[in-house]
Amino acid sequence: MSSTSTEDRILRTVDAQTSPAQPDTVRPGTIVLTLAGNGSMNPGDVRQGMQSAVDAGRLEHTEEGRLRVADGVEVPAPGRTP
Repeated sequence: MSSTSTEDRILRTVDAQTSPAQPDTVRPGTIVLTLAGNGSMNPGDVRQGMQSAVDAGRLEHTEEGRLRVADGVEVPAPGRTP
């Protein structure tokens, strides 16, 4: 899985975990558990993808160490390729 594809999947998961009915931030461990818990992704790849998305300005860390999609970032639809 390419790093962009991994980042996109992580962004979609963060977005789903921070929908209007849920808190506006999510613990990084929740994202790892969601994406790697079913065996579809390697936990290390998820962590690396989260950091890559933060470095690229697509995700933000809060002071509490939680994640949110950065302001102005469009969350890609599933199956969409750049």
